[in-house]
Amino acid sequence: MTLTKPPSKSNSSKKKASVAESATTDGFTSVTPMPDAATWQSLRKKIEARRQRNPATKLFGDDALDGQVYLWGLASLLNGPVDPLSQQLATLATADSIQIPLTDTDLIPAAEMFLEASRDGRSDLAGDVGCVLWASSLPALTSILPLELWWNLLAELQRRVASTLAHDESDSPHHLLLAGELGLTLAYRLADIPSCVARAKPSASAIQAYLDHEDTIDEALRTPDALRATMASIIRCEELMRVVTKRKFKKSHQATAEELAAWIAATSRVDGSQVLTQTTSRDVALDHVGLVSRASKATKKKKKSTSKATKPANPIAPAGLMGRAMKYDTDSLLPAFSASLGQSQSGGRLAWEISLPESMWHSDVAGMVAMLPEWDVRRGRTFIDYSDKVMQIEIMGGRRTLFRGPLHTSIELDGVCQDPKGDWQATCEYTDDDIHYLELEQSFTGGVVLQRQFMVIRDDRCVMISDTVLPAQFEPNQDAASAHTEANSNQPTDSASPFGSLADVRIRCITRYPVSDAVSAMPDEQTREVYLHDNKRRAMMLPLPAAEWRIGPTDCTAEPSNLENEPHSVIVTTEGTGAVYSPVWIDFQSRRFHRKRTWRTLTVADDLQLIPRNIATGFRIQIGSEQWMLYRSLVGRRPRSVLGKHLVADFFAGRFHPGDGGVEELVTVDDAPPN
Repeated sequence: MTLTKPPSKSNSSKKKASVAESATTDGFTSVTPMPDAATWQSLRKKIEARRQRNPATKLFGDDALDGQVYLWGLASLLNGPVDPLSQQLATLATADSIQIPLTDTDLIPAAEMFLEASRDGRSDLAGDVGCVLWASSLPALTSILPLELWWNLLAELQRRVASTLAHDESDSPHHLLLAGELGLTLAYRLADIPSCVARAKPSASAIQAYLDHEDTIDEALRTPDALRATMASIIRCEELMRVVTKRKFKKSHQATAEELAAWIAATSRVDGSQVLTQTTSRDVALDHVGLVSRASKATKKKKKSTSKATKPANPIAPAGLMGRAMKYDTDSLLPAFSASLGQSQSGGRLAWEISLPESMWHSDVAGMVAMLPEWDVRRGRTFIDYSDKVMQIEIMGGRRTLFRGPLHTSIELDGVCQDPKGDWQATCEYTDDDIHYLELEQSFTGGVVLQRQFMVIRDDRCVMISDTVLPAQFEPNQDAASAHTEANSNQPTDSASPFGSLADVRIRCITRYPVSDAVSAMPDEQTREVYLHDNKRRAMMLPLPAAEWRIGPTDCTAEPSNLENEPHSVIVTTEGTGAVYSPVWIDFQSRRFHRKRTWRTLTVADDLQLIPRNIATGFRIQIGSEQWMLYRSLVGRRPRSVLGKHLVADFFAGRFHPGDGGVEELVTVDDAPPN
């Protein structure tokens, strides 16, 4: 915003000793040139008096103590500890008295650097939160920053409000933070400056437009590490709107906040940190500080003399950001947050399970997935971020993260490495009481596609992840005659491939499963299983296409990485001709770890003839008395038989009961075109 000199007046001596205003092209009022010393001293006194009359605790209650209300969600956004400058500004914004010396040498260069960085263009979301921090601390900064620097800082913050109102889409988190909260913060903190007051109603309308937009949640999930910072802004905005413009959230606004809060609960680790980030419990302590049971305060006083604590029977209510967020629907969100933080006392199943939100969350717009066997975090969880070409995953076995990082796959065709040439697309999703299932697809060079399956078997505490390499131009819904011809001749083709027909091309699929830094991956000495453990065994991986015993040839291997310059991972390599299917079965149920187990590749018959693996394949997994079977068609929709089961499907998973030879269906994926 360009600061312009107001027109002169003949009776200038009667002008109020305040800040004048002038109209700008954005429709709002703009700060006039910097006031003289006398006017500035008068304005400073008014600002300070208002700050004393309206401390942050009056607006935010105890959440304002030590600036925590302004620091909620910032650690996740920064992917680490909150920086000292943000802590200093948050403290200034909420302090009852200014204890920082007037000649503070840190804040002056920090403000200058902020203005210098502003000339480079719009900031990211962390920078937007920084704008709110600067705005909220402006009253205190009148005693710290030189007049010119303070005034330029105010002008820049107002410019950002006006620019965002004029240009940003209303469903963007930038719109919430800059057009909404930043404008309302200036109107509340600097109500003695008319140009700040003028921002109030447009900013309140911007907040309402953000919460009313149908794409708000999906847009927020595009930057999942900003979910908590966005939620914190919504909470602050609700209080600011109520005080500054006398507006309240509508039911639709509360519904949006409730859905966002449920996503936060679903994507929280047991220590309160955000999944798919490097944050620790200490970094995000303010987000869930002060876990207090509804009934525990009175109980705590009675039991001070006892050394052994008694677990409360009721759900434990988190305070901080999570405590405020769950108030948008306490009946549903209180047990959700309590379960995510491991505070439920349910013995395996939550007593209040009927009130919990859904257990599978998926935004195909943002490429974000949370697959929870149950809300009880002890059952494990699977998280997927497929917004980039290289997918990120985090998989928990009970309370511990066992896999975290990029799930990277390399594809080689006759020894030539291929590259991804498109984004991931979700092609199939299904959930019920038995499983969560998701199928994704990505195009590669060389005329092939990579299909990836995630299947969480909820009660059994097993996860199946698979990679499938197929010709890109293959149509799974081709007519039966064509599929039958290909099945018998083993000739899948792809005219777009530089290799011509892929029928004779040797395919090598190498998938790196990222193992958490706190976990070790150890291969079994005799079989091709891989165990994951920290202080004890937490999971075992079965590479299903591999020969079970290490002695003898195999088309699949699973080995921990042992190179210093290679990420901590388990590398699964599967080879084949024409098409490759590479599933991995991960068992997290500790009671099965010491039972006898085996897995086998099954024969698949089509029209009384056995067909090769690159046409269709099946697997049986047995651990103790429990057995499962998988079937995957790679070419065509044909009636086929596997383990006595007759199928016309793209994919099938079930539990096998050896007593009667029956198979209990878990999921069937059928690519048949709709009638």
